[in-house]
Amino acid sequence: MDTCFPRCNRILRRDDFTRAMKTGRKAHTWNLILFAAENGSGEPRLGLAVGRKVGNAAVRHRWKRLIREVFRTRLKNLLPDMDVVVAVKAAGSPGRRRAQGLGGRRAGTVNREPGKQRRASGFPDVERELLEGLRKLGLVDRDGG
Repeated sequence: MDTCFPRCNRILRRDDFTRAMKTGRKAHTWNLILFAAENGSGEPRLGLAVGRKVGNAAVRHRWKRLIREVFRTRLKNLLPDMDVVVAVKAAGSPGRRRAQGLGGRRAGTVNREPGKQRRASGFPDVERELLEGLRKLGLVDRDGG
């Protein structure tokens, strides 16, 4: 089994990220936002957007490792030639804060609530959430194939 994540399967250029995010289809899950757009590269490609509001460096890198691993081991052979950008939602997003009666966050501020991080619980949970998002986009069927 191929154990690397080659450059041909990564979205590397800013233009490709913005094209997928602006013109592609979009789906939400509990922790993720997925964008999918056609590409002409002949292979599915993955792009990751994990901002600082998700958590500290260890939390952000864990999200990236888990998403890459799911893509490499499970999704790379299932997906058509698409660019898929996965964005992890910020911890304590303004919509949830308002719903909890905590008010919205001021624009431009960093997440200053102690302990507020969006933790990736593990490979099976991230896999399940990615498959749910790809089903919403119509890229995989109900059984994940």
